[in-house]
Amino acid sequence: MSDIGIASPPDEVSAPTCPAVPRGVHIFGASGSGTSTFGEAWSKRFGTDWLDTDSYYRMPTEPKFREKRPIDERLTLMRADLDAAHGPWIVSGSLVGWGDPLVPSFDLIVFLKLDPTVRMTRLRAREYERLGEEMHPGGTRAAESADFLAWCERYDTAGLEQRSLALHRDWIDRLVLPVLELDSINPVDTLVDQALAYWQTQAAAAGDRKR
Repeated sequence: MSDIGIASPPDEVSAPTCPAVPRGVHIFGASGSGTSTFGEAWSKRFGTDWLDTDSYYRMPTEPKFREKRPIDERLTLMRADLDAAHGPWIVSGSLVGWGDPLVPSFDLIVFLKLDPTVRMTRLRAREYERLGEEMHPGGTRAAESADFLAWCERYDTAGLEQRSLALHRDWIDRLVLPVLELDSINPVDTLVDQALAYWQTQAAAAGDRKR
């Protein structure tokens, strides 16, 4: 398989200064790993636009998450929103399998990992917050919720046939831009600090190479 995209460092980087934040950030990981939480925290701290792939992947139905949006429509909508951004932005959620044309826009890609037990505990709590008792046996959304949680639980053991650790590793291996991996058991503010420090180190090194 061919490599996927490349995002070049900023054209003007001179030591000892470097850009405060990257122009385009992508944060992804398993469901329940905290990508949306990271995206929101990054956006609030740095005042950047925040896009989440769930808003583009599915059609706006009620109940939610019932119908996929065609890939070309997802890309058209995302490109329009990225073009309309007033400055730096962050995209949270998975783009694997459909969002590769957007990869050249990224200056920083972060992959969140999390212990499966912790992740599934978070997801079950989130499902209950969303559906309440309807997620439990006998509830109107019980089967739907059980299927979703089973799909999420297979993330760490499944192959390339679904969104999984294997699929994400395969995608990472084909990227040109290095990917920062972080353990999201840590507080989100710590994760944001780590990502920013990594970016600033990379940007400063790129500036040194240009001198």
